Amino acid sequence: MSNIAMQNQPSMIDGFFTNPLLKKLSKVDERTEECATYKGIVMKCFYFIAVIFAGFIAQAFLNIFYPLVGIPGTTEVDVPTEVAIPFFVALAFFVIVPFVAFLVRRAIPVLGTLYCLGTGYILGFIASAIVDYRTILLIAVVITMAIVAAMCVLYASGIVKVTKKFRTVILTLLLASVLMSGIVCVCAFIPGLREVAAFFQNNMILGILGSVAGIIIASLFLLADFNTVQYIVEKGLPKKYEWISAFGLVFTIVWIYFKVLDLLARAKNNNK
Repeated sequence: MSNIAMQNQPSMIDGFFTNPLLKKLSKVDERTEECATYKGIVMKCFYFIAVIFAGFIAQAFLNIFYPLVGIPGTTEVDVPTEVAIPFFVALAFFVIVPFVAFLVRRAIPVLGTLYCLGTGYILGFIASAIVDYRTILLIAVVITMAIVAAMCVLYASGIVKVTKKFRTVILTLLLASVLMSGIVCVCAFIPGLREVAAFFQNNMILGILGSVAGIIIASLFLLADFNTVQYIVEKGLPKKYEWISAFGLVFTIVWIYFKVLDLLARAKNNNK
């Protein structure tokens, strides 16, 4: 990626949809420190991924001593308190930490570690609680890796260029999907509109199309992350920003993974 010409970088600094991190950095001269490198960012990405794996293993180890027990005659499981409490803590890390990390970027090495631990624990919990999902958890990993590799090729080859317009489009798509999901959720609580909400929530075809759309949007954001990484390295920004860019990449990859997992789960349920 280092030999690629920067793709319309001025648009990343000017305009309404500027990356908040890059806009702040454009006003600060910190070039005297050791500079960020692609190798440093990749190694930190591997660190975060290793922490996810550690969280998964921790849950599996805990499940040996406090196994999840299926309730006879139902698809539900009895979750021991020793497993449930860490799960809710992990869920809190998974949901809250990204917002905190956006506000307190200096703490990303710690916050990113907590987020990845939480993510790994949640995946381990899913594998322990829903036996049928163990296979698709692995399939989702393979598909996610393929998507990341494909996006890498598209960006490195210059087939897709990340411009200000590109960032505007993907942000618009994201906001539209969030708004649509929000409207459906609100309708579920309004008498007279519950049937409409149920139609969107229970329609398998719409669910699969929504999952595919989510994968596409997340993948496009990954291209924007690659552009941010390139900017940080080629502008010679300090090495501490390796943590920021690495966490951004891993966060998007996890996003893609859960969207792929959702799609596979819907397809599996449709075949039952």
